[in-house]
Amino acid sequence: MSEQHFRTVEGEHLGGFSGGAVPPDGAIECVAPPEGQHIFANGIWVARRVNIAEVRANAIAAMISRIDQFTAQFTSGVPKDEMASWPTKAAGAEVVLGGGDSEIISAEAEILGLDAIAVATNIAAKSAQYSAIIGAVTGVRRAASAEIAAADDQAEVESALDSAMATAVSIAASMGLEF
Repeated sequence: MSEQHFRTVEGEHLGGFSGGAVPPDGAIECVAPPEGQHIFANGIWVARRVNIAEVRANAIAAMISRIDQFTAQFTSGVPKDEMASWPTKAAGAEVVLGGGDSEIISAEAEILGLDAIAVATNIAAKSAQYSAIIGAVTGVRRAASAEIAAADDQAEVESALDSAMATAVSIAASMGLEF
């Protein structure tokens, strides 16, 4: 049995139906549309106009959402005020590792029952890793955003987004992480 295509009254393609599949009530049988986004109007399939600004905005939103998912593995479960203290803690760790004293490092070390040097060493290592990750993520986002902004059509936007994601996966893998 061959596939039969159906559309709505408004011209939206509902898909091809075969093997006894039943289209929804009110569906109108039609010829199969060409590849891509089309709408049935005046008896023919017409290429749907794509709002490139909307396509760009959706691509950037998708990229930011994926970046947020990725960075959540480092920030989830940490209170926002504690995250806000990370630069202060990194600076304090440098002071302690340089032979000085830091109130924020000493307070944390005391509560944990650890030596301030041990806490500072741990904070410095985490800070360096997080800085490298955020630097890479920011670089990928900015490069992709520029490429997406310069894209003339949906295919170029999708290509820019795919390229950014591939770059992010590669960079993450080089850091021993999964994007």
